[in-house]
Amino acid sequence: MKKIISLVLALLILLSFGACAQTDEPVQTTPVTTQPSIPETTGSLSHYPITVTDHAGRDVVIEEEPQRLVSGYYISTSLL
Repeated sequence: MKKIISLVLALLILLSFGACAQTDEPVQTTPVTTQPSIPETTGSLSHYPITVTDHAGRDVVIEEEPQRLVSGYYISTSLL
């Protein structure tokens, strides 16, 4: 039984090395910009009311400019 398990593990390790092998296909890369592009505008960027669609497909109307943001997830907070 131990020989079968060790053989299976050895085959899995060999397969994992084969999956990481380099190919001759060229890798396509996208250029990374250091700063996001912001359109040139004058005055306020947004006009209220704004209607946005959430992840559940519901339309949410924001009547006036928000004064505060609340995040329930720390990764979202770090992005803000």
